[in-house]
Parts: sequence; structure tokens; C-alpha cells
Amino acid sequence: MSRPIAGGTVLITGANGFVGPHLARALLARGAQVIGASLGDRPAEPSVVAWHPMDLASPESVQAAWQSARPDFVVHLAGQSSAARSFEAPAETFEANVLGTFRMLQSMQAVAPKARMLVVGTSEVYGSIEPGTRANENAPQKPVSPYALSKRRACLTRRSWPVCPSRS
Repeated sequence: MSRPIAGGTVLITGANGFVGPHLARALLARGAQVIGASLGDRPAEPSVVAWHPMDLASPESVQAAWQSARPDFVVHLAGQSSAARSFEAPAETFEANVLGTFRMLQSMQAVAPKARMLVVGTSEVYGSIEPGTRANENAPQKPVSPYALSKRRACLTRRSWPVCPSRS
């Protein structure tokens, strides 16, 4: 059953990243109340009405953000997003992307079980694609970096909870 975004509260994790501010503006334009959560400072983004410092490595921090926001919808953008960095720090990458997603799902179940969460994926899970072609969601997944593998594992983790899948 679909619920309208207008009038709803949307929590964006990683709201101060590359995509977060753009998404916040788009959601605000559609009538949503946007709450941001992430490491670091609140962005100078007027469309984010509240800010929650959140560290995916800390279950308490994740739970506190959920308890404060009590969202109807969540767009989970937070995590370690550099394939190059994932080779330098694979454990940190798995901590952020796999365990961080798990903690988000646990908190959703405990605090806002009727919320809908979009866990954003990556095309990196498909590995090398023939130039001039595109992978579709039925293509074999062949991660070639710790980052891609961690995002694949995060997607598998979310299957235990009622969330909307996505790949970018």
C-alpha cells in the first residue's frame, strides 16, 4: 500500500553527502518534513528542519536518531561510498555499509515498524559491464571491490525487513 510523501516525515541518513541536499530539496518541494542524520555538521540546507548527529558504528547513536525523528519514511544514503577507500579499509567499509544498514533496520523495527525505508544500492555490485551496455536488476552480480561486496551484503541484509529495494 502506497503512502503519500506530502505531510510525512522523511529521515535522510547521509544528508550532508553528495546526494542528500538535492534529495532534501526535492522532498521539501513535495510537502515532506525532512530530517537529516549523519556524521559531521548539519549542512547549510534550509530544507532540513532538524538534524541528528548519527554514527552508523554506534547502535545507540542510530537508535537515538530514530527515536528523535520518528520518521514515516527513510532514505538510507549513509555509509562508506568510495570503492578506492574500501581497498584501504575493508573492515571499516563493511562496518559502515553492512552493520550500519543492519542497525538502521533494527532501529526501524524497534521504533517505527510501519516506516518505509529505501536502502540505496550501487551499480558497482554488477562489476565490469561491457562498454555501451547496461546492467539490469536481473544481471549476475560480480562485485570487484570491498565496497561493492559490502553494498551487496547490505542489500541481502535488508531482505529480512519490509523495505523498498533500490539500485543506483
